[in-house]
Amino acid sequence: MPSVIDSHHQQIDLTKYPENLSLIGLTLLEPYKGSKAHHQIQCKNCTHVWSATPLSKIQAFKKFGTNGCPQCCKNRIQQTKDETKKTIEQHGFTVLGEYTNSKTKLLVRNNSCGHEWETTPEHIIGAKVNCKICNNQTKRERFQSFNQKRSEEFFKTASEWVKYRHRVFHATRITYRDHKEKINPNNLPRGTAGLDGAYHLDHIIPIRYCFENNIPVDVCARVDNLQMLPWLDNVSSRDRLKSLST
Repeated sequence: MPSVIDSHHQQIDLTKYPENLSLIGLTLLEPYKGSKAHHQIQCKNCTHVWSATPLSKIQAFKKFGTNGCPQCCKNRIQQTKDETKKTIEQHGFTVLGEYTNSKTKLLVRNNSCGHEWETTPEHIIGAKVNCKICNNQTKRERFQSFNQKRSEEFFKTASEWVKYRHRVFHATRITYRDHKEKINPNNLPRGTAGLDGAYHLDHIIPIRYCFENNIPVDVCARVDNLQMLPWLDNVSSRDRLKSLST
């Protein structure tokens, strides 16, 4: 005789539909007309009433372990949505879009930086993805920390000249970034020696001269000591004073 097992591990005889509907939490509101006939059925859990066949409800219980009440199903979905939203908020995000399911993207806002973007709930909850802005910041901080450690090791053994040149290069990069329009107003292409048409960022007073004459790093790297030179002119004038190119 066919049967299913309910949540209390009771054997349910599939041929006894009226009795078994009660066992899975349903009540027939009209006389039993057959397993495949529609009846008015009420859920004992939420009191929702709808039309369904006894057979479909027993089969639903057998397959999914629930009595097939549509209102209970909606409540479970809503509960899942609420729990997922709460979990996302606990991870530091605000849900801006409509939640569909864990694998469908929705719009969220990072409470730390205010950046908004679309991602899936499972990625946030599983910590598989982070805000692009904050992720880039984390990478920068990790890179800066790595470079700081390398720099500390470098300065332990480097000669005074190498240390000075290193500091000038660093300061020069910052000066060029902040004053590119003045140093390179024509946006001349920078490139390595030997590359046709390439220009070098050049120190009018060479770095070696600055070092040997105790010129401070920030003076050697300041904007009025920088110019753009064709790579060949720059290579051929190593370590000697140059006039400002025009």
